[in-house]
Amino acid sequence: ADDPGTYRWMAPEMIKRKHHGRKVDVYGFGLILWEFVAGTIPYEDMTPIQAAFAVVNK
Repeated sequence: ADDPGTYRWMAPEMIKRKHHGRKVDVYGFGLILWEFVAGTIPYEDMTPIQAAFAVVNK
């Protein structure tokens, strides 16, 4: 599979298909904490492509 995951849960390095290390795991853990605390998923009101653009550009 060429697509490694759901864009709204991916670190910017993964979306850009750049070399990535452990920082992407920290990013993913932060997203889990966000969902736990906020009670919503990140970029909930966006399409997958819009979410990818938002992740890469913020």
